[in-house]
Amino acid sequence: MAQELADKRTPVTVQQMADAMYTAWCRYFNSPPAHKSIYVLLAQWALETGRGAQMHNFNVGNVKARPNGEYDFQYFACNERLRTATAKQMQSADPKTARITRTNSDGTSWIWFYPKNTGCCFRAFEQLDDGVFDYLCMMINHQMFKRAWPAVLAGSPQQFSHLLKQAGYYTADEQTYTHTMVLLFNEFSKTVVLPDPPTFTSEEQQEFRNTVTRNLQMTAAEESTVCRGEPDDKDI
Repeated sequence: MAQELADKRTPVTVQQMADAMYTAWCRYFNSPPAHKSIYVLLAQWALETGRGAQMHNFNVGNVKARPNGEYDFQYFACNERLRTATAKQMQSADPKTARITRTNSDGTSWIWFYPKNTGCCFRAFEQLDDGVFDYLCMMINHQMFKRAWPAVLAGSPQQFSHLLKQAGYYTADEQTYTHTMVLLFNEFSKTVVLPDPPTFTSEEQQEFRNTVTRNLQMTAAEESTVCRGEPDDKDI
């Protein structure tokens, strides 16, 4: 049964995350990735978590959860840029834990969520490898976010950012998000050395397949939760 974990920072280095992502990919596909694909994922993780310094309980992509849902969960304050009408509704529903801090001229507003508002409920993991594997499975299989997966395979941070925005993964300004992702991708492509492919026993491979099956079931149960923003076809 899912349980609430105490919010805590779980910082890791860029190299540690690169190694974990590379290994998770090999676990999932039983074959090594193109390096450019790892650099795309690494850039998005670095953007979301301040290069790992702001990662909470090994939640790699700041993925939302449901209290008492399929995943262990945690709360920490966060903000989102939503349509003003939506933000007002959320603030009205719980003014003690949701507060609009700025209204923009384009019909959107910035709203802060505080514990224990469901708007700041996130997945939580006790180990880095678990958080990374879950992030990878979600990007591959989630019915909304998997449309962005071809951009990972192509090694395109620009397209990955654009498709994630269309799917409602983030509510920040797309141009800014994309620009930062490209800078990080270019940096990591030059500075991060990826490991040699690991080898797995047949028992480990079966365990990985079982983990993927469980993850598919959990993801399906929470697909309506992890989408943090509003898809672009609803944007003002």
